[in-house]
Amino acid sequence: MHARFEQAIQPFYFVAYIFYPKHRGVLLSEDQREAGNQWIMVQNPSLLPLLVAYDTQSAPFPQSFFCEPMLTLSPVLWWKGVLKNTKAGVNHQFVHLAVHLLSAPASSASIERIFSNFGYILSKLRNHLGGATAAKLVFCYRMLHGNSSEDWDIDNNDLQFHSYTRRMKLCCCHRKSSIRLHLRLSGNHNES
Repeated sequence: MHARFEQAIQPFYFVAYIFYPKHRGVLLSEDQREAGNQWIMVQNPSLLPLLVAYDTQSAPFPQSFFCEPMLTLSPVLWWKGVLKNTKAGVNHQFVHLAVHLLSAPASSASIERIFSNFGYILSKLRNHLGGATAAKLVFCYRMLHGNSSEDWDIDNNDLQFHSYTRRMKLCCCHRKSSIRLHLRLSGNHNES
């Protein structure tokens, strides 16, 4: 069991647990905390002093952010509040790292479902589809089969794709209701 834990849990998990404002890594062992510190050192050595300052609740982090009502906020909201606090002057890169680690999915189940859907779409007969076309078809497939778009990680910088997916969702939903209406009018009630 211990070997499996060592294989599965990576140092960035420890850092993410430290970044959780309510807990700040309280249950980590000294070795786990050191592994997290070493991971930060590899990523960006200038961030380690900020991690220590955060962990000890000292400047540049505002003391008001460590009171009980603030600690009940979601961790991502807490870190965004630190970023917006102009008096704090916390390194933006440090806050973005915290938000990125705390926003990561806890499991790979959603990506496994998407890859499974890609397997349905990209077959031997459709092996020349481009990546963008395949992604659009998988999106339609998931919308038509009742799967929500929450599994899709759409980057904020990709607004054109985001607006496209909204149009596709509306189109797919409209198409699905049109098919249902057609089936009802034709008397065929076997909907898929």
